[in-house]
Order: sequence, then structure tokens, then C-alpha cells
Amino acid sequence: MKFDVKKSIGVILAFIVLFAFFLMPPFPGLTHAGMMGIGLFAWAVIMMSFQVIPDHIIFLIYACAVALSGVLKFKDSFSSFAGDSWWTVLGALSIGVAASETGLLKRISLKIMSWLPHSYPGQVAAQLIAGYFTTPLIPSGIIRSTIIGPVTAEITETMGIPKGSKAAAGMFAAFYLGTVGFTCAFINGSSTGYLIDSYIEAKFKLSYLGWVAGALPWAIVTMGIVFIAIAMFFKPADARFLPKSYYDEKRAEMGPMSKKEKIAAVIMAATLALWMTEPFHRISAALVAVISMSAYLITNCIGNEAFRSKMNWQLMIFYGCILNFGTVCSVHGIDKWLSAALKPVVMPFAGNPYMFAIVLSLAVYIVRFMFCSWVAPVTILGMVFIPLGPSVGIHPWVVGMMVFTCIDIFVLRYQNFPYITSYAATNDMANHKDVFPLALLRAGTGILGTLISIPIWQMLGLIWKV
Repeated sequence: MKFDVKKSIGVILAFIVLFAFFLMPPFPGLTHAGMMGIGLFAWAVIMMSFQVIPDHIIFLIYACAVALSGVLKFKDSFSSFAGDSWWTVLGALSIGVAASETGLLKRISLKIMSWLPHSYPGQVAAQLIAGYFTTPLIPSGIIRSTIIGPVTAEITETMGIPKGSKAAAGMFAAFYLGTVGFTCAFINGSSTGYLIDSYIEAKFKLSYLGWVAGALPWAIVTMGIVFIAIAMFFKPADARFLPKSYYDEKRAEMGPMSKKEKIAAVIMAATLALWMTEPFHRISAALVAVISMSAYLITNCIGNEAFRSKMNWQLMIFYGCILNFGTVCSVHGIDKWLSAALKPVVMPFAGNPYMFAIVLSLAVYIVRFMFCSWVAPVTILGMVFIPLGPSVGIHPWVVGMMVFTCIDIFVLRYQNFPYITSYAATNDMANHKDVFPLALLRAGTGILGTLISIPIWQMLGLIWKV
């Protein structure tokens, strides 16, 4: 086995930090158990950032160590697996598996794309709009890009756009930002949305439609600017059009909707409707998700093999174990200690949400250059700053969105796994050097979209004077 210097450094650093927290006297306001809890979590984050072993294994070890060290009892260390968030994510994953297995997502995407003009700007818009409306159907940008990516590559080729050209880069960026960039616009766009929601106190949680409405201004601004940039600066030198019959032919190749596809569509529609109307019927999102998953299994829209191999059990183990740190914080007062320690840092921003947004967004970008994972910056910055929002007059959800909207950067190709997956799904149809200007624009519009959204959030009562 080849010696890996980077991983070795990560292991050494992780254990130095771990032993430091285990051996040093507790910080004022913390117990020794609290110090051990922080040390174990820091060990896991460092191991994850250096990609020593797969994330789900790291955090499974972490959860076991929390129980073994006595920081929490075993039942508390793994209590997240019985919580609403974990079961909601599992049920949401089943929607994605069913949509993928039956071909429903591809059919929906083709239908939406067919409504837009068949010119280059029209198809760029089609990628963005189809991506937005299919995001709540599958809670994984990687799965969405894997399904839609080949369609985008074929559209680009059919339009006569050369592979590796600047125009191909524009189409690829529109596809990527549509399928992955709108993840933050819906709580069920990915498991990250539920992770952010888990850091928000119950009295501050938004409804499903509240989340969508709150994120809509940011989505319109950000993707509107990206669309204009691609349509103006990345379009082919000569006009290119997709044949008028293209989408009809593609849907004809798929044939009429199968019985399973129709069943999957009905279950999906019912699930989304129940999530949106939760404030009226009071059935929890978790229970709706589990009933939905059960319906998919009963109707065989998800077969036994697909349930075993397509449900991303690694993610579910990782998600259940990382939620454990929230329990550690509440039991040992780490959350209150962090709030008290950081309050002097954030109080200068009280009454100035614009400056708060800029500083927090830049902090996310800095952390993202240190960690390839989306989860690390969300965990580190979200857990720390989301509870502090009310003290500076900002709703915790808004703070979470400020973090969430900035984690999807791809200035460097290596730093974003969904971006790498999207490249593979489109058969490397674009060169990163051509996409790079749009990556910088996306980073800039991420902050700009937040700043423009602030007055709307103020009108919605999500930002107030302190």
C-alpha cells in the first residue's frame, strides 16, 4: 500500500488535537466531559477534511467513541437514528430512488426543457429552470446530475456545439448550477438542508413553503445573473438551434408512462403536497416521508435490490452520527458556552445585516478552500452562528441560508465533489478553464443574492432591529 503523506499528516494532527482536549483543564464554563466531546468532534472533522477514510466510517467511530468515553450513554449517542431529521432524510432519499428507478425524473426534466425556446439561450434557461423544479424531487445533487447530465451532453452535441468549446462550458455551467446550485432553495434539496434545520430551535423553524418562499429571491437573483452572463458571453459565434422534434422524439423513445412510473408520480405529488401543507394537517414531515417510503416499497417502485444498493446507507450512517454532536452540545452546555464566547464577536454586527452577511459568506468561502466536503463548513459555521442569529436581529434560518448559499463553490475543480460528478455525467463536455469565470461569478452572485434578499427578508419579519 502506497504511503500517503497528506493522510498521515491528517491522522497525526487529529490525534494531537484529540489528546489536547482530553488532557487540558476545561475552559471556564465547560466540564471535562464537554472538553472530551469537543475533542472527539474536532478529531472527526480533521480526519474528514484530510479524507483519511470515508466520512461515514469516521463519524461511526466518533459516535462509538462518544459512548465509550462516557461523554454520552450509548442510547443518547445513537439517539439521532430515532429522530425526525434522520427518518425525514431517509424517506426523502426514497423519493429520489423511485424517480430514478422508474425514469420519472428524466421524463419530467425533458418535459420542462421542451417548454423553452430551442435556441442556445433558451436551452441554457431550460437547464436552470428544469434544475430548479426537479431539485425538490430528489434530495441529492449528485443523483440529479447523474440522471440529467447525459441529457445535457446529448442536447449540446445535437445542437452542433463542439465538445470543449466555450459554448459547451456555458451549457455545462447552466446544467450544473440548475441541478446542484438550487440545492439550498428547498429543505429537501439535499441532506444538508435538514442538517441546517436541525441547528434551528423549534420555535424558529420555517414551514416547507416558508423555506421555499424565503430562498426564492436569492435563487432568482443568482441564477438570473448567471443566465445573462452565459447567454451574452458564452453563446456560439453562429446561431445554433435544437431540432423542434427533439424532445418529442426523446419522450417517444421512453415510451408511455409505465404503471410504476404513474404510481411513483402520485406518491411523489402526495408527499410534496403533505409537506407543503404541514401547518394545516399537523402530520410531521418525518411521518409523511416514512409513509411515502413504505408506499414505494409496497408498490415495488423500489425493489429489494434497489433498496439495498441505491438508498445511500453510507450517507444515512454519516448523517445519524454527525447529528450526535448536537446532543453532546446540549447535554454538556457547549452550545451555551459557544454562544457566550462568540457573542462579543457578532454583536458589532447588530443592526447591520449586510456586513454580517458579507463577513459570514467570506468565512464560508475560506473554510470551503480548506474542506472539500459541504458538510464541514455547514457543521462548523452553522452550528456556531445559527443560534446566535437572534442576538443580532437575524432569524436563525437566514443565518443558515447565508452559509448554505455559499458552500457550492467550484473555483477549484477538486473542491466540490458534486461538480466532479457532474463532469463525469456529461462525459467531460467542458474544460474547467472555460467554466472558471462562471465559478467566480457564482461565488460573487452568492453574496450579491443574499444582500439583495435582505430587504425582502426584513419585510417577511426574518430580520429585525435590535
